[in-house]
Amino acid sequence: MNTTNLRTNTIYGQEMQLEKPDNTSRFVSLNINGLRRGNNFQDALEIAEALKVSSVDFWNFQETNVNWRSQCLSQCYDKFKRVYHHARIATSSSIITYRTAYQPGGTMCAVTDNYVGRTIEVGSDKDMGRWSFVRMLGKHGRNIVVVSVYQVCNQQANNVGDKTVFAQQLSLLRRNGKDCSPRKSFYDDLDTQLEEWIGKGYEIILSGDLNEQLGADAHGFARISAKWDLVEVIQHFHGVENEPPTYARGTRRLDYVFCTTNLLASVTSCGILPYSEIIDSDHRAIYVDFDTITLMGGDLASLSATPVGILKARDVKEREKYVEAVAK
Repeated sequence: MNTTNLRTNTIYGQEMQLEKPDNTSRFVSLNINGLRRGNNFQDALEIAEALKVSSVDFWNFQETNVNWRSQCLSQCYDKFKRVYHHARIATSSSIITYRTAYQPGGTMCAVTDNYVGRTIEVGSDKDMGRWSFVRMLGKHGRNIVVVSVYQVCNQQANNVGDKTVFAQQLSLLRRNGKDCSPRKSFYDDLDTQLEEWIGKGYEIILSGDLNEQLGADAHGFARISAKWDLVEVIQHFHGVENEPPTYARGTRRLDYVFCTTNLLASVTSCGILPYSEIIDSDHRAIYVDFDTITLMGGDLASLSATPVGILKARDVKEREKYVEAVAK
């Protein structure tokens, strides 16, 4: 860790309150620097416990370093369910074949307890492993898409290892006849995805490790956020003066949380936490507290600890009908 990070390893923004205030939805985003897979994902259980103690309701992780196209997903999910009564998880990893549980890159987006009953869609960018998302339905037809993104480092193709995230994405692009860098492909494809969501009137909470300082590159993520009117939450409420690095071996902020302008009124508190404040990592976590009624348009429908068996979880149409009925 560089000396700048040692001097600035304090909260930036507002302190995260414990106990969490009533009527608060707490969100956390973090590059987790890999979920350890030993002892049948004991790490996932400890992480869930730490999140629960911090009253986190939904979260985004980046660089999970897990092959989510294996039994790892069910193993991890089982650990979360031991701590939270209900959980819904979306993950992403590339379709490059890995014969081990370890796979560089990847993301996770998770919602828990009362928010599970509002979830009507989970997904990812399918092949490349760059983002995952959960779509929740609030009252009066409000749709909120929570997106966890991970952008690769700015590297040259001839200087990367065979199994790095950059190499995985470059291989897939070439396989599909695309002659562009993984970073450009990320911007282009995310732009297309945002166009679809925002075109449908969905609200967006997007967070992740961009591996760039926002605004440093006119062709970088600042172009995307400006085009779709996505506001960086920490900068909106706390400015950019003395903004700390968010990577332990870096000198710049790389991790961000954005939302559409309609959601800003629901933010009650936010900040960049010190390193390892909730979960041990070489990145800082960012938290945002939302006023639940303002965010979701009304009270959440409480769920019992044991869900009834009438509604089939895999029946997408029936699930959407149920959630929409509750949301009215």
